[in-house]
Amino acid sequence: NLRRLTSDRGVPQAMKFSRVKVCVALGLAPALAFNSPAAHPALASRTRFPASKIEAVGSRSSISEGAAAAVERMVSVAPLVLCMTNRVTPQRVADILLACGAAPAMVENPDEVPSFAAISGAVYVNTGLHSTQIPALRALADMENKPLCVLDPVGFGATAFRSAEISAAVESIKPVAIKGNANEICGLAGTQGSGRGVDSDAATECALAPALALAKQHGCVVSVSGDSDLVVGEAVEAATGKPCYAVARVGGDVPLMAKITG
Repeated sequence: NLRRLTSDRGVPQAMKFSRVKVCVALGLAPALAFNSPAAHPALASRTRFPASKIEAVGSRSSISEGAAAAVERMVSVAPLVLCMTNRVTPQRVADILLACGAAPAMVENPDEVPSFAAISGAVYVNTGLHSTQIPALRALADMENKPLCVLDPVGFGATAFRSAEISAAVESIKPVAIKGNANEICGLAGTQGSGRGVDSDAATECALAPALALAKQHGCVVSVSGDSDLVVGEAVEAATGKPCYAVARVGGDVPLMAKITG
């Protein structure tokens, strides 16, 4: 199914690659195949459930099936996605959403953000924090009934101003998913990162415990991008039906990806 969903003729290879990653992320809720964090005993005090409950869930086939089903649902619905991105990525974000079956709307005028958000299936925020984005984020935060939001804390830790604004956005917007590199996720969770923001030099695995802590704190899915990606969130044990926290690892990155903006 994933092969079929990512082999459309005329779709650039970069979009196909991104669609696979979107598929896996969207498959988190129905089922995930996760690795036990037995090597990370500190996780027991950071998670809502005991460390013994953080264990393998589902299977690789269940990830593929869940991800493919999620993307097929998205294609059938073609949801409107309000996007507020930094100034480097709007066209790439719009193209990838189109390739995944959604309908992007690149809107950040604070006077119309609430109206667009109200009719959108989701909101994607990529924190450029340019002068027009900050009031747009505040307009979104002031909404009583917010749509589902995915937030990318771009450059968290680079400056005190940026860290404060992003932290405030996370608290007020309450995203259902947070996606960042290892430095950004470590910084947002209150642990040590390099401070270089988008130029992450921290290994993805170093961000596992911070990502789990962040998922617990905000009740959301956390994705850590890097040489291999981590997707962290609440899941259900296949054997018992009990809730647990779980981690999926997604491979497939190539070194050149670090040279591509977005």
